Amino acid sequence: MRFLSVVFMSMILFLSMSPAMAGKIDINTADIEILDVGLEGIGPKKAQAIIDYREKHGFFRSVDELTHVSGIGVKTLEKNRDKIMVSLPVEKPQTAEEKQSIEEAVSTEKNVNTEPGKN
Repeated sequence: MRFLSVVFMSMILFLSMSPAMAGKIDINTADIEILDVGLEGIGPKKAQAIIDYREKHGFFRSVDELTHVSGIGVKTLEKNRDKIMVSLPVEKPQTAEEKQSIEEAVSTEKNVNTEPGKN
């Protein structure tokens, strides 16, 4: 019985840990809170800048690319290098330009399909 209690408590502890505490932070998937709390020298504004960069340019391809984000330099990267990682997703996310292009195409398609006598 004691063994099951220890296993149960271990599972609760493991499941309650935030991603920032459980291991490296994936800068391609982390949200603003994880970036803010889990990385040294990164507050809410820089965390948002990381997310904005990721949304505009697509996923980071390397940890070093983090220095392309405004306000994050080599010193900040080096302080956090052992805390961050980059996962390469199977599918590339859409950049802001790609999203706009798709939205325009969908909008044009809707207009064409709603013209009288065209259905």
